[in-house]
Amino acid sequence: MNLLTDSIRPLYFRYLAAAFGSALISSIYGIVDMAMVGQYQGPDGTAALAVVAPVWNIIYSFGLLAGIGGSVLFSTLRGSKGMRHEDENEYFTAALGLAVLFSVLWWGIVAFFDAPMLRLFGASDALLPLAQDYLLPIKFTVPFFLFNQMLAAFLRNDGSPALATAGVLAGGIFNVFGDWFFVFACDMGIFGAGLATAIGAGISFCVMLTHFFRAAARCGWCARSGYCSRPSKSLSPAFPRFSSMWPWVSSPCCSTARSCAISARTAWRSTA
Repeated sequence: MNLLTDSIRPLYFRYLAAAFGSALISSIYGIVDMAMVGQYQGPDGTAALAVVAPVWNIIYSFGLLAGIGGSVLFSTLRGSKGMRHEDENEYFTAALGLAVLFSVLWWGIVAFFDAPMLRLFGASDALLPLAQDYLLPIKFTVPFFLFNQMLAAFLRNDGSPALATAGVLAGGIFNVFGDWFFVFACDMGIFGAGLATAIGAGISFCVMLTHFFRAAARCGWCARSGYCSRPSKSLSPAFPRFSSMWPWVSSPCCSTARSCAISARTAWRSTA
């Protein structure tokens, strides 16, 4: 597939199908997670997953921040005549470095500060243990979730939208059937749902990595010194997409703050 010479119509529908498939399977396995956990744990299980939801938005937003801007500039340079092949890969290398940095940051936060973070997002004493059980297996695979977002952006702009979708589909389909197997067949409850999600992310990552073993792959590591100046340029095109994810993070925080304010006001009135 050549973005410069191929007909626009088939290119458009190939990318549309890839984007639609990725979004659809992500929505489906999110619903299945809720249904399986709700059937096993009851309303508290569903509420615990709602508490964890902002964590996904944070991780995904940083993956998009690392990948979208760099992939756009990568594709722009690739389509520019007279540019050297290494120039475009400076942005892939910069995006890779940003993804590693963000992964280490959020890996540490999720691994060591999960309780305060979940409290911030509204976890009560009853919901906190369930939310922590769900996050336990995910703590070991946080970088996969972030890298999947970054790699999908570059794969689409490197002529492999179908492979990016295949990676999401493979992980999502495993997650759907893994939810039933781990939650009910293995009697793991909400921990099993988190385990299925973690393994699914690893499967998606492995599928996407196969792109770099293809002869047609253009993106790869660049050892030139110039790439160190690229991260700031990569971040600016991605910031609108990054910021669009944060209302979903701020909403539970605002709800928690509002609840605390109401409780404080009620307590003050009762003592007045």
